Amino acid sequence: MDIDDIPEDDGPDRDTWVTPLWLANAIGPVELDPCSNERAHILAKRRFDLARGEDGLVLSRFVKRDTRTHINPPYSRGSVIRWIEAYRHVRWNFLLRFDITTKWFRTLWPMTEMIVIPMQRIDFEPPPGAHDAGSIYFPHALFYKRASDVTKELREISHCFADLSKLFGNPGLMKEIELQWRK
Repeated sequence: MDIDDIPEDDGPDRDTWVTPLWLANAIGPVELDPCSNERAHILAKRRFDLARGEDGLVLSRFVKRDTRTHINPPYSRGSVIRWIEAYRHVRWNFLLRFDITTKWFRTLWPMTEMIVIPMQRIDFEPPPGAHDAGSIYFPHALFYKRASDVTKELREISHCFADLSKLFGNPGLMKEIELQWRK
């Protein structure tokens, strides 16, 4: 089963987990966070927040092509692929599970100049009432449309790959990445 096909559950809102502050700071300022909420740490000039009636998927058509956009999309209802399609025209970075078996990976990879895998596991901050265990089973990565958008701060705390064959051709590095996210 592809992660895109997993149905939404009825637990605490799994679509409002936020990027931890240390990673938001390393990502640096962006122009737009279309998947934002009131607890977000991403340094964005503009935010779309569904709680305020701003549906980032619907509003994507109004976003200009060169807008630097951070997207940590919701996973429910197979929506990741919809976010990729909606924002493919902008200067994006997607924060997603590092899972090459998904439909969205196969769509996103050909458009990606750099994959950034933090050397530390990303423990997303849960919404109030949710159990803090949402990201422990999956390594995550940032997929950048433009490698030049990766900040110096993020490069210093991550493995960066412009050529995925270098990642998969290095079993020692793959083991190191696996050990990092299992900590």
